[in-house]
Amino acid sequence: FFSVLHRCKMFLRLSDDELQYISDYVQTATMSRVCLRFWGLLHGRHVSCNVTGHTIPETMAKIKGTDVYSAVIRCTEMNDDSVQALAELKETDVRSLTLSLPTSKVGDMGAQALAALRAAPRLTTLTLDLCGHELEYSSTQALAALRHASTLESLTINLNSKLPRYCGAHILAAFSEAPSLEALRLSLDGNQIGDSGALALASLKDASNLKQLDLGLQSNQLGDSGARALATLGDAPSLTALNLDLRFNQIGNSGATALSALRETRLNNFALRI
Repeated sequence: FFSVLHRCKMFLRLSDDELQYISDYVQTATMSRVCLRFWGLLHGRHVSCNVTGHTIPETMAKIKGTDVYSAVIRCTEMNDDSVQALAELKETDVRSLTLSLPTSKVGDMGAQALAALRAAPRLTTLTLDLCGHELEYSSTQALAALRHASTLESLTINLNSKLPRYCGAHILAAFSEAPSLEALRLSLDGNQIGDSGALALASLKDASNLKQLDLGLQSNQLGDSGARALATLGDAPSLTALNLDLRFNQIGNSGATALSALRETRLNNFALRI
C-alpha cells in the first residue's frame, strides 16, 4: 500500500507539461478525473463521444471551446447536412481525429466537409470509417482532396464494399501526392477493383515520404497481373513496412511468386495474406 501511495505522490509532483505529455501519449480522458488540478489542466483535451444529427451542434461547440488534442467521434444516423457540421473541426487544434460514420449518410456535401479537414492546422492523424456508405464518383474525388493536407502524417480510410466500381481505387491512388503522409491504411475489401485498380494503387510507391502502407483488398477480383503490380511496391524509396491482405482473390502461381519476392527486399516489416 505504501509503495503505491509513494508512486501516486510522485505522480502528482509532475509538472503540467509532463502531465500533458503523458495524457497525450495515452489519448484518453482518464487522467483528467484524478483530481481537481488534473481536471483543470486536462479536461476536454481528449474527447470520445457519440453524436446524432440533433446533438452535433452542441458537441462541436464544446470541442471548439477546449484545447482538444484528440477526438473520437461516433456518428449515428446523421444525414448529409449534419455531417457537414464536422468540418468545424478544422477550426480547432486537434492533432488526432477518428470519425466513425457507418450508419450516417455521406453524400457529396458530406464528403466535401470531411475533405475540408485538410485545413486543420495541426492535424497529423486521421481515421475515417465510412464502411456503411455507397460513395459516388464525385464523393470519392472529394475525399481524395485530403492528400493536400500539409500536416497529415497518418491516414486510415475504411471503405469496405462502398467504392464506385472500376474507378474508386484510381482516385485513392492520388494519395501518392500527399506531401507529409508517412502512414496510409486503406481498407477496401469487396470493392471489385480488379487488376486495373491494383495497378493504380501500385503508384503509391511514388509517395516520397510514405513509410508504412496497409492495403486491405480481400474479394476484389485480383489476378496475377494485379498481384505483380502490387509487388512493385517494394521499389518505394521510403517504404519500410508493408501489409497486404489479398485473400479471396484469383491470384495464381506467378502472382504469388512475385509477391513472395517482397520478403527479400529491404522492407523491415512485411506481412502478406493470400
